[in-house]
Amino acid sequence: MFDFRRFLEDSFQTPVALLAFLNAYGVQPPTYGAINKWFTRETIPADWFAIIVALLEFDSGPVKLAQYLTLTKR
Repeated sequence: MFDFRRFLEDSFQTPVALLAFLNAYGVQPPTYGAINKWFTRETIPADWFAIIVALLEFDSGPVKLAQYLTLTKR
């Protein structure tokens, strides 16, 4: 499982900060309500996740995602 909530909080802290980040790059973001649901539901739509990771790389270099992954043995 991927811990989207922790990724969002570590990267942006709040939905407002993520909205501002997307706006700063000229990306037409979803509504505040939609972004807030990402934090609440602890998931991000795949297309938006890819955009966010790519923009984070532009902003501060490679994004380390392995720390948000929890592997379980079956």
